[in-house]
Amino acid sequence: MEHADGRRIVFPNHQEIDRYTLRGSLRDAYIDEDSFLEQIR
Repeated sequence: MEHADGRRIVFPNHQEIDRYTLRGSLRDAYIDEDSFLEQIR
């Protein structure tokens, strides 16, 4: 996943990602949950 300003975050290649891992990764990338959900829908 790449943020508009070039920051990148890599998620493990699993069927499911633990919600705490996801939230922590989004927080580290300064991406709010609503924006993330809009992008994946």
